[in-house]
Amino acid sequence: MSFKTNLPKITQRVMLNMNYFADIHNVNGKEIKAVVDEVSAEERSLKTTDRIISDSVFNKYTKVYVAKEDYGKRPMAGKAIFHLDGKNYRVQEVDDEGEMYVIYLEVASSK
Repeated sequence: MSFKTNLPKITQRVMLNMNYFADIHNVNGKEIKAVVDEVSAEERSLKTTDRIISDSVFNKYTKVYVAKEDYGKRPMAGKAIFHLDGKNYRVQEVDDEGEMYVIYLEVASSK
C-alpha cells in the first residue's frame, strides 16, 4: 500500500495516540480515546450562515476528534445531542476525515 492510501490510518494513529494528543473521554456514555479542543466562533467559520446571535450571547465551539470505529454511526449535524464528559452539546457540524470524525459541538454562554 502507498503512503497516500495509508495516510488516514496514520493520521488517526498519531492524533488518537495517548502519548501525544488523545485522552480518554466519556462520549455518549462510552469511554473512548478522543482529542477535545475549544475554538471560538471567530476561529471557526461554520457552513451554517443563517445563525442569529444576540449581543448578550457569544458562541464557542468544542471540536472533538474521534475514531469512526470507536464512535459508531456518524451523528447528524443540527439534530443530534452529544454527551461529552457529563455535559450536553448540540452537534453543529461533522467532518469526515478518513478514519476519524471531527465533530463541532455548540455551547451558548453569556458574556
